[in-house]
Amino acid sequence: ETEAGTETETEPEAGSVPVPASDPYRPLLRIGLGMQLSAYRDTSYELVWWAGLHVAVTFTEWIALGVRELGAGYASDRSIGPGGVLFLELAWRLDPAIDLHASAGGHLQAVVPPTSPFVLGFAPLGGVGARFWAHPSLSIGGDAEVRWTATTTFHAGVPVVPFGTVLVSGGVSVCAHL
Repeated sequence: ETEAGTETETEPEAGSVPVPASDPYRPLLRIGLGMQLSAYRDTSYELVWWAGLHVAVTFTEWIALGVRELGAGYASDRSIGPGGVLFLELAWRLDPAIDLHASAGGHLQAVVPPTSPFVLGFAPLGGVGARFWAHPSLSIGGDAEVRWTATTTFHAGVPVVPFGTVLVSGGVSVCAHL
């Protein structure tokens, strides 16, 4: 039903809640915290974890662009590695309470050794996951992904891993949607 070219609310039935004539998706900002646990093979299998701030702009309900695991780490060689994962995410609304998503991006770091100039660390990655909506403004996500270190120096939690190391990760995030 329209009124002078604009949409209006439909007439509610007795005792029901009014529903808008249409419910277009509004761009949102997603802010939260996330953590990943990763495994890689060195002389034996090693476990490391990542954690940090998660910020994304959701242009539509199916596409988001952002940064996650934003933070810094202190490695075993006494270097510091501030950085984060830049990502593009495509989602599919399976149910009003569940989204499935795939993401691609890269983990970028400024690795600052104690006695030499800083170097950039980079690991491209790809992954899949699901986001469960506990409330229209709160979600809990689960992800699985693979990273490949493309530089000679890269922080993987506390250890510094060499070029070509493959890290397989699983993680969770809790995000507010504004």
